[in-house]
Amino acid sequence: RYTPTAMEIPELSLPLPWVATAACVLFGLLVLPGAVSWIQRAYERRQARKDPRITVTDIVVYPVKSCAGTAVTRHAVTRTGLQFDREWMVVDATGNFMSQRVAPRMALIQPQLPAKRGDDLVLTAPGMEPLRVPVRRGWFVPRVRVTVWSTPYRGVDQGDVAAKWLSSFLQRDGLRLVRFPDGYIRETDPEFAKGYRTAYSDGFPLLVASEESLGELNRRMGKSKPDIPMNRFRPNVVLKGGGPFCEDNWTKIHCGDLSMLIVKPCTRCKIPTTDQATAEVSEEPTATLKKFRAGKDLGPGFEKSSWADEVFFGQNAVTTSSGVIAVGDEVRVVKMKPWAAW
Repeated sequence: RYTPTAMEIPELSLPLPWVATAACVLFGLLVLPGAVSWIQRAYERRQARKDPRITVTDIVVYPVKSCAGTAVTRHAVTRTGLQFDREWMVVDATGNFMSQRVAPRMALIQPQLPAKRGDDLVLTAPGMEPLRVPVRRGWFVPRVRVTVWSTPYRGVDQGDVAAKWLSSFLQRDGLRLVRFPDGYIRETDPEFAKGYRTAYSDGFPLLVASEESLGELNRRMGKSKPDIPMNRFRPNVVLKGGGPFCEDNWTKIHCGDLSMLIVKPCTRCKIPTTDQATAEVSEEPTATLKKFRAGKDLGPGFEKSSWADEVFFGQNAVTTSSGVIAVGDEVRVVKMKPWAAW
């Protein structure tokens, strides 16, 4: 009968750290793939969830950068955001953009939203005759150099009559009105939204905010101070139903048939401290925002070191296609930030 020969196997004595490492590797190979798969499925279910409570409650177009906005119930959206939004801009004698940061009275200039492309722009302001500005357009209209946040762009000067009107009301010499040139491309910051476009906005074509976020801000300000209205933050799209600062957690949403990518938290400058009805400046809401909406206090999504002392309200967004947005549209949260997905 065949009897196999026994082989002596030397006794192995492995250091404890090696054993622990091997156990971790084995755990990773056998257990983690299943856990990751489960987490991914949960994440995808959360992303695909449709919450019918979230709706669009307000849409605002700002034809002239830093001037008053016009609320609409239904509006076309193009690759550069809401049609006509920030299509015009006031610049100083050097071509640098003007804003309420240096000229709070810009809040009192009310543009009339053009009915269609090519219509005259009409501006009104307290104590001034209405200004009608025929649109200067076409490939052969001279373009001038303008700057937004130190970056050079192009604009079409809208003439001496508009310049004189603006200089008179804002009490500053040398102001000019420019229009975003037809066919001109200004790209958004590639760090946050590569390949997208905007007109004369600060950086992105859309700003999204929620009513609950504003409600939480006013609650924290206390009853001794008057409530801050949403127009202090100058959003394009206002939502309701997702809870305070729900917009911080989103990456992609659908408003009706329109798809939006939420690309960057909106840092707030001093403009929200300007009363949009009177142009008077106060310390709120910035003083209260510093207490609970500073980057250093907000955690995931706000880690950039340069954001530590900035305050945030609302989210910048881009659109992935053209379409129409309307008040009452349901908002579907398609994709959330990883840390908020379960």
